[in-house]
Amino acid sequence: MTIELTKETMEKALDAFLDGIFALPEIESAKVRDVIITREDRGVSVRKAFEAGWHDSYSDVDLSVKVRLPKDGLVTPEAYVKRIDRFGVTQESALGYCFVPENCMYRIIFRNGMRYDLGFEFEFVDDAALTLEERSGEKEDNANWPMENVNRFWFVQIQALAKLYRKDYLISSHLANVNCNETLVAQMVLRDLQYGTNHHRYGHSEELEYVKYLNKAPFQTEDPTFNRIADHLYAAALAYDKLVAAFYPEYQSRCNVFLAIWDCYHKAQAYVCKIASWEELNRKWDYEIAQNPGDGNWLVWKVEAAENFQKGVSIPYYGILNGTIICEATAVTDPRYVQNGEGMMKEGAVYLCAFRTNPEFQGQGYFSKLKDFMLEDLRQQGFTKAILGVAVADEFHQKTYEHWGFTEYLKSGEETYPDQTVIDVEYFGKEL
Repeated sequence: MTIELTKETMEKALDAFLDGIFALPEIESAKVRDVIITREDRGVSVRKAFEAGWHDSYSDVDLSVKVRLPKDGLVTPEAYVKRIDRFGVTQESALGYCFVPENCMYRIIFRNGMRYDLGFEFEFVDDAALTLEERSGEKEDNANWPMENVNRFWFVQIQALAKLYRKDYLISSHLANVNCNETLVAQMVLRDLQYGTNHHRYGHSEELEYVKYLNKAPFQTEDPTFNRIADHLYAAALAYDKLVAAFYPEYQSRCNVFLAIWDCYHKAQAYVCKIASWEELNRKWDYEIAQNPGDGNWLVWKVEAAENFQKGVSIPYYGILNGTIICEATAVTDPRYVQNGEGMMKEGAVYLCAFRTNPEFQGQGYFSKLKDFMLEDLRQQGFTKAILGVAVADEFHQKTYEHWGFTEYLKSGEETYPDQTVIDVEYFGKEL
């Protein structure tokens, strides 16, 4: 199981979540931070709202909804918020969630890795017709260990994980220990059930379930504090999965989802997007030349890339995983160094090219993160428009770039390779 949490995939997931929310007729509007989203202006507002709240792959979305309830009081706010399943939050879709009554808010972690703080605001109107249908397909709770405990545990696991990767070791360690203690409570309840009593003058030398899994966490760094917390999170997850199955024989393990999210978080930590140094540029070009033996185009392109870098007319962006350059993109700032650039690149425009990812790392979201980093950096530098070219025959990348927002057709032209190969190209732009 692979989870991808890039800026692009997270914005898409938020949009899909809002699809389900606005399918509920009683929803008047939604709000992310201070950005109000309505049915009528979703296309513009979702992007603005996401930009306001996004920081990194560990970000949650602070989302609230305004709900219209009938004045007759047949549906109360207390009854309404209990039906979180109407918002698509179920045992099948969510890894974990919990309700915070003082804030009238749910904290949710979906199985796709998206985290939400979902709050509610109510208004009472005469024309709101709402009936809460019976919940269907709900499994019966075990009074000895309510499913609420299970959902809360897994939310706390991800909360601790996000704190861990943001280097907040105090809170992360506290939460990891809370969940290790939760496994001990579950073990005590099971012991009481086994012996038919909660009075134990002496214990039974029980083996602590979570201790069995300590020092086995698959995700480690050079930081011993990080590793210690990671060990406890890993041990709590495996122990809890096993213990919950004793209360719910039909329980489906959630560890695989938790570990997939952890893997995504860890890759984000080990993966760095940056502007390339001179040494990195030469190293990457030597790699490309070695991958294309006998193709003289790459030798010429390396010389051009080096000269443009030294002249300050290009900005090479690299994605580096554990010290290895695995993907790249280049921004050219001067139209004189872009084929067909004259007349196309107005003031404030930048041309993007040389999009490449090493084959073994393709399709894993690395380039999407590099692209997001590059566009944000160019925006911070004051560029207002990005332009790229795509071969007319390349339908796959045409659709990809359109999905990225490069929808403004600028012109068509021909580009010539150093070996005189000629390709037909169309150019598209996007506002930054």
